[in-house]
Amino acid sequence: MAATRTQWAEDRLRTAIVTGELEPGERIRIEQLAADWQLSPTPLREAVRALAHAGLVELTPQRGATVAGLSPGEMANIYELRLLLEPRALRLSLHRRSWGWRAEVETAWYALQAAWGDATHAPPGIEPAHTAFHEALTSGCGNAELLRLTRRLAAQSMRILLLAMARGDVAGPTLAEHVALYDACVEGEVDDAMREAIAHIARTIATTIGPASLAALGERIAEAGGGDPLLGGVLDGLT
Repeated sequence: MAATRTQWAEDRLRTAIVTGELEPGERIRIEQLAADWQLSPTPLREAVRALAHAGLVELTPQRGATVAGLSPGEMANIYELRLLLEPRALRLSLHRRSWGWRAEVETAWYALQAAWGDATHAPPGIEPAHTAFHEALTSGCGNAELLRLTRRLAAQSMRILLLAMARGDVAGPTLAEHVALYDACVEGEVDDAMREAIAHIARTIATTIGPASLAALGERIAEAGGGDPLLGGVLDGLT
């Protein structure tokens, strides 16, 4: 039961941070949150430590636990790593796909559709169904460490997007682009799936930190000779 409470606390705190309910730089008042969420402080303290390892919480002797900040440089670093690692995880997952993987993806897809509803662009409550769908796509990559890194980056990326959406800066992704990604993945069209996945990440970057920043990230990755084989072509088409 304790493990269940701890996981619930971690999931609830993660959602509060990613969706902007707790804002960057805000102090995490454990006793108050525990009272608000009707649980003891102990699982929340454990959740804080776990999310500090995930980069969502900062722990300092002076202020205790605070929601991690998001400077322009930090956002660019998160996006650069996501462009490098998430396509790698997806390509591996697609090459290793199984009936079990497909069932997991389909379950996550139906949940995402239900959470999306009739909205054209992502509704405010799309998290955590959106994250679960993308995690299902990469779940078959066969590399637990790669999955850990991509999940951390995806959470940070979603946080940037949702905060921008809450400010009214961007409309957010559409269901149509997720349909195209889902169809290509479950049909085993690897190159089409990779193009859709890379474009999906790239559009998020362009709308949140700007097309110029996206182009700069693409150039930096190309200069280092990294990234998916299709990355450069997709970015060229968007920028």
